[in-house]
Amino acid sequence: MALKINALARLLLPKINIQTTIARKYRSQKNGRKKALQSGANVIMLSITNARYHELYKFKINATPLKIYINFKKMLREIGNDISP
Repeated sequence: MALKINALARLLLPKINIQTTIARKYRSQKNGRKKALQSGANVIMLSITNARYHELYKFKINATPLKIYINFKKMLREIGNDISP
């Protein structure tokens, strides 16, 4: 349902920012962020929090900020996008 709302919002309001968060990655089905980007989201919120604080998260993050960035950049290339400077 959320992906349909993303797509509808993108069509009706093409200049707005629609974000995909860390929760999208962990709560939704496989490739949740990728699907959100393909359905109209255009802002990604990455977690670059210091590893010692990861224990406080409900969804555990098992990667360093650099690894998260590299994986994110790879995912963007898979869908034909890139990070804008």
